[in-house]
Order: sequence, then C-alpha cells, then structure tokens
Amino acid sequence: MMDENKFRQQAPWAIPSNAQFSEDHRVGYRQISFHWEDAGWQYNARWHQQLPTATLITYPSWQLSRVLPGKGFGPAAHQRREEVLVGDQWLPMRQIRYCALRLAKGVATSQELMLLKRAHVRASF
Repeated sequence: MMDENKFRQQAPWAIPSNAQFSEDHRVGYRQISFHWEDAGWQYNARWHQQLPTATLITYPSWQLSRVLPGKGFGPAAHQRREEVLVGDQWLPMRQIRYCALRLAKGVATSQELMLLKRAHVRASF
C-alpha cells in the first residue's frame, strides 16, 4: 500500500502540505482523501480504487471538489456552492450528480458520459 506522501505526489493537482489525510476501506474498495481550506473554500481531493459496481469509471481515479459554505445574513450573504473540477473548469456538483443519476437510469447522453469521465481523472496507480 502507498503511504500518504506517495498519494500526495501522485495526485494530478497540488495538494497543500497542511491538507488533512484520511483513508477509508469501504466494501470492495479503498478510498483516500485530502481535505484543506483556502480563501473560504473547503477542498476535497479524493482517490479511490475501481468501485466493484462501476459501469463507466472502471479504473482507479481522482476527483477534486470544493464547497463554499453559505452565509445567510448580512451584506455578503450567499448560498452554499459545491463544485467539481472538470478539466480546468469548476462545474456545479449538481450537474455531475444529475449525469450520474441519468447513467444509473440508463438514459445518459454521450455528452453526459464524457462529463462524468472528465470529472474522474485516471490515477497512474
């Protein structure tokens, strides 16, 4: 098994040295996560082995997501935002989840399938 530093070095994005590391063994696969905050955003870089039930992402992969917590009052009030990095663009998490739901129902378009694949960067290990 690879240690924390190897995962950090192999990630497709820079992971800050102060990011919190966590490892989770789920039914049939292993998941590694790094969590950190920057400029008010909460980031989560996640690696996981191929999921046993996966039909589209059939390889170990990385995903980078971020959350900007909402603020319900005052002049800087704003809703919570949750986004996923797809290529070099941040897209709303709800868009990715919608594509995943359509995949599960067997009605995803080729564009939705491509979006899901681009949201999961193939791991080199």
